Amino acid sequence: TACFVDYVHTNSMEYDTDGNILISNRNIDEVLKIDRVTGDVIWRMGGSQNEFTLVGDTQWFTYQHCARRTDTGTITIFDNGSFSSPQESRVVEYQVDEVNKVATLVWEYRHVPAIYANSNGTAQRLPNGNTLISWGTNGRVTEVRNDGTKAFDMDFVQGADRTYAAWRFPWEG
Repeated sequence: TACFVDYVHTNSMEYDTDGNILISNRNIDEVLKIDRVTGDVIWRMGGSQNEFTLVGDTQWFTYQHCARRTDTGTITIFDNGSFSSPQESRVVEYQVDEVNKVATLVWEYRHVPAIYANSNGTAQRLPNGNTLISWGTNGRVTEVRNDGTKAFDMDFVQGADRTYAAWRFPWEG
């Protein structure tokens, strides 16, 4: 009965390496791949219409943001963790077998102490292999190495404590 219903809440969309489209739909806990030419759904990962078996992880992502294909072919996702218990946000990286529909966790990062961001958030794999993480409504940005050690950790001052996204780009001053 509301005048606006945000059923799907698409929050990231990008061309995949094969020219099709990867989409993150937050409100239905789903990452999907769509055929760019026909518009047909190629597969759905997570959510109520999940087609994948999860390996090496005990929980699917929930209210996620920023599903991105890495240069090595894996998919990174900022998992807001809204339906996890306890609520905790994290970044996950899956090796995705699109033929056999298997998503295998190959890496994850959880902040210490634990952070929960009820919305927003990004994960960007950097050229050096590190991952830049924006913790969304928590107002923190962290860069982590593959071994889980922090390379950089910044907490915004009170009143500026919400980041929708943070990205690192090459810059020369």
